[in-house]
Amino acid sequence: MKLPAEVLLRLELGLLIGTPGLAALTLIVSSMTAGLKGSGALAGLLTLPLAIPILIFGAGLIERGGDAGAAKLLAAVSLLLVAAAPFAAGAAIRAGRD
Repeated sequence: MKLPAEVLLRLELGLLIGTPGLAALTLIVSSMTAGLKGSGALAGLLTLPLAIPILIFGAGLIERGGDAGAAKLLAAVSLLLVAAAPFAAGAAIRAGRD
């Protein structure tokens, strides 16, 4: 790919910060759609708009040179999703059982 070392480092940092947030988001959405007919299409429709901020902040982290704002926003969104995922998934599964 012939990326400069600085850009490659920012890319790896963005992936390291953003991946847990995307995983937590998919956990929340999959627990919300568990047991529903046609849940594949619904899961895609729920996941895409919620994943856009993570993707935008990740791309902003790579694009900008020394700006740490995108990294902080990406970390905040990712941390919020990781912290809320077990509670939201548990509540969605409990609501789906009834």
